[in-house]
Amino acid sequence: MVLPTVVEWSHWIIGRVLRPGDVAFDATVGHGHDLVMMATLVGQQGLVLGCDIQGHAIESAWQNAEMRGVSDRVRLHVESHEHIERICHGENVKQLRAIMYNLGYLPGGDKSIRTRRESTIASLGKALDLLMEGGAMTIVSYRGHEGGAEEAAAVLDWASALPPYQFEVVMYSTPALESSPIGIAIGRRLIR
Repeated sequence: MVLPTVVEWSHWIIGRVLRPGDVAFDATVGHGHDLVMMATLVGQQGLVLGCDIQGHAIESAWQNAEMRGVSDRVRLHVESHEHIERICHGENVKQLRAIMYNLGYLPGGDKSIRTRRESTIASLGKALDLLMEGGAMTIVSYRGHEGGAEEAAAVLDWASALPPYQFEVVMYSTPALESSPIGIAIGRRLIR
C-alpha cells in the first residue's frame, strides 16, 4: 500500500502533538498498540492513562507495555470510555495532550463485546472537555461489524458539528470500501 493505513495515519497525527512529559489517554486500550506508541512518545516524565471494558484486554495491554519497557508510565483501568472524566479525575489529570479511540471489538475477542454509538458519543464529548489547546484526538471507527457503520456515521456527524473556530476536523478513509475503517482527527485550536 502506498498510502498509510487509517491506524498509521492516526499514529502520525498523535506523533505530531505528543511530547516528552505530556499526558495522553487511550480510550479503547485493546491489546495496547496505541498505548505503547503514546507511552514511548511521552517518555519517563509523561503518563498515558487507558481504559477498556474487558479485563483480559487490560492484561494484554499491560504485558505489551511491560515487554516494550514503558509500563512505568502507564496506568490502566477496567472501565468504559464513557467514564473518561472520572478516570482522569481519579488520577488527578485535568488536561490531555492526546486522546486515541479505536472503535469496534477486540481483535481475537468476543465480537459481541464492542463499542456502542451512545456511550461513544457521550465519551467523545467528555474527552473534548479534557483536550488541551494544541492537543489532538483521533478516532478510528471500524464499520464492518454489527453496529459499526451506524457508530461510524454517528461519530462523523458529531465531529462535523464541532465549531470550526475551536476545532480542526479531518477525515481519512477509503470511500470505495464501505466496510473499511474511517479515521477522524480533531485538533483543538490555540486560542490567542
